[in-house]
Amino acid sequence: MTIRWGVSPIAWSNDDMPELGGSTPLEDIFRDIREVGFEGVELGGRFPKEPAALKVLLGGLDLIGGWYSGSLLVQDADAEIAALQPHLSLLKAMGSDVFVFAETSNAVHGNRAVPLSGTPRLQAGDWKTFGDRMTRVADYLASEGFKFAYHHHLGTVVETAPDMDAFIAATGPSVGFTLDTGHAA
Repeated sequence: MTIRWGVSPIAWSNDDMPELGGSTPLEDIFRDIREVGFEGVELGGRFPKEPAALKVLLGGLDLIGGWYSGSLLVQDADAEIAALQPHLSLLKAMGSDVFVFAETSNAVHGNRAVPLSGTPRLQAGDWKTFGDRMTRVADYLASEGFKFAYHHHLGTVVETAPDMDAFIAATGPSVGFTLDTGHAA
């Protein structure tokens, strides 16, 4: 197995807090990424969503995957699968094979008016339903040729070590996990 290295553009431009690097030109970000030696980059919120324009802008970098904000706390797996189709189409067009999923329904990470104590929490009995839905989506994405990487995040339902343990216990083998060391509480 060959390991290839890609990077998230958050080190240059923060999607959650646009005042942190939001004015950095994308061309500068991609130049820096190439100069450092990375082969690819994760899809950022400011990137064009049209494949031809994105390919030109990437200048030879691969799009290794991209964050998708999911809503499985408030909708079933079939509705989520329907909702993710535009994102999946972009990833396919770019030759990606990793689908990064973060559950963001009811999340507080983007709302500074809500303290982190307002982060959504699941009761013990709710993890099974959430995990079953997540596994169904991951199984679907696997059938489309994608590795599923769940991204835990500050202010979301999967944030703390106990949340991560409960999530992993509630999901099936098709659900991979992205360890975000910046948000692991």
